[in-house]
Amino acid sequence: SSSSGAAMSPREFVQFMHKARSSGSIGGYGLSAYVDRLVSEGQLESVPMLPQNFQHKLYVDIARLIVFAFQRAVLTLDDAQVWGHTLKVSLSTPTTRFDTQHIRRRQSVVGVAQLRVIVDQMLADKAVHMRMLPRPMARRLYTNCMTVVFLLIEDLLTGENE
Repeated sequence: SSSSGAAMSPREFVQFMHKARSSGSIGGYGLSAYVDRLVSEGQLESVPMLPQNFQHKLYVDIARLIVFAFQRAVLTLDDAQVWGHTLKVSLSTPTTRFDTQHIRRRQSVVGVAQLRVIVDQMLADKAVHMRMLPRPMARRLYTNCMTVVFLLIEDLLTGENE
């Protein structure tokens, strides 16, 4: 299996994500609690007529994908040469990274206006159009998904006091 290599087939990726979901290896970041915190802070709005457990699972899966991609990107730096030095990169899963008791959300640089531009582009794209979902619901769902993506990336890239 090439799951430790840089390239991964779609089948290997799906198998890896399934294994990670059942073992909690990527969820060790407390992603479920992270999504719960976004909801309680009012960052994510409920989408009417979509079950709450479906919405929560969707947002956690999106967060898991972002963490996975982030980890894979960081691991590509292993053995890289920088100014004559070889970088050694490994990942550990700090279980307190998104501990909701200890992290206080700072003012985010992720703006609603920027998210709306992205969501409007998604809604205009026929490839992501869902006929069964009314446009206002799709707008809210896409906005929530993009909020999870951008806030998680922001949180991954900044320290606790930055």
